[in-house]
Amino acid sequence: MTAAPPAPPAAPDGPAELGGVQAWLRRAGEPVHLELACAEHPDPAAGPAGRTVVRPDARAATVAEHELVELLAQGAAVTLRLDGCGAPAEVRAHLAGATTVLAAAGVAGLRLEDTPPAAPEGLRLPGRRRRRPVLDAAHMPVSRRRLLGLGAAAAPDVGGLTAHERLVAALHALGVGQPGGSDGGPPGAAAPDLTAGPPAGSSGTAAPSLAALPGPAPRLRARGCTACGVCVRACPTGALGVRDGGGLTTLLQDPAACDGCRRCLDLCPESALSVDGAWPWDRVLAGDPAPVATLTTTTCARCGTLFPTSSGERLCPVCTFRRRSPFGSALPRVGADRVG
Repeated sequence: MTAAPPAPPAAPDGPAELGGVQAWLRRAGEPVHLELACAEHPDPAAGPAGRTVVRPDARAATVAEHELVELLAQGAAVTLRLDGCGAPAEVRAHLAGATTVLAAAGVAGLRLEDTPPAAPEGLRLPGRRRRRPVLDAAHMPVSRRRLLGLGAAAAPDVGGLTAHERLVAALHALGVGQPGGSDGGPPGAAAPDLTAGPPAGSSGTAAPSLAALPGPAPRLRARGCTACGVCVRACPTGALGVRDGGGLTTLLQDPAACDGCRRCLDLCPESALSVDGAWPWDRVLAGDPAPVATLTTTTCARCGTLFPTSSGERLCPVCTFRRRSPFGSALPRVGADRVG
């Protein structure tokens, strides 16, 4: 009688970290087919040979999209095994953004596997299941070459980047959305070998193009903008900026940096910002800022601040009020002279 496999360890509540797997991949020196098994999986050791089985330190629903795409950018094929996961639908919903973009770009290196992988016909033995080593994502093996600092590719500099920016950078590394690059991967790169089914995000119908696929960045519009700069200073990802020149001030949005938090809409003192749909993924990956609003502006002769004007005023609204009422106790609303 075959003994039951041991119960999996309790999955932590925090996010699954794949940084150690990425560091291990940089030193692998050859193409790798990674099989990531959910921390809830009871027996990931059973399955076909030819894959490197890694168990993350948390549930599959907490694996970050950008880390999976970064594994693809390092040349690995990745299968995320969901047959032992407690909530496979939750995982698919969690990864829907990345899998849909990869499908639209024709990148086939990531697959979500709902059924136990079958061993090749020649390896099937009655009453036996093929056992494979299972690596711990938090404690990947260290080779002698790694201890000596040999054979390792340089780690990409992702310090200070948000999760959205890392996802965009990984897609660029795959050649997606880059001028001269192919949608299926970097020029000259071998296609990942996934032999057990369609890629993640595939539904049997034609995938939408990147131009038709909405991204996470909302398309901002502005009416009544006063160029106060509150939204620029409030943006946690630096996705908003201001360009001055020739008497014009333009508010710019970078879709590649915008993760859709909408803090700018909440904090705009004039309620000037609104959302007009979402930027498509081809525009997100283009990497150039888009104008949100353009105003005719001038510099206040008293305080030096930039303010919108269409009639040649020399003082901003605040300084105009203070000149007229130096002992007034109430300030006017900034940007009272709205520019549409």
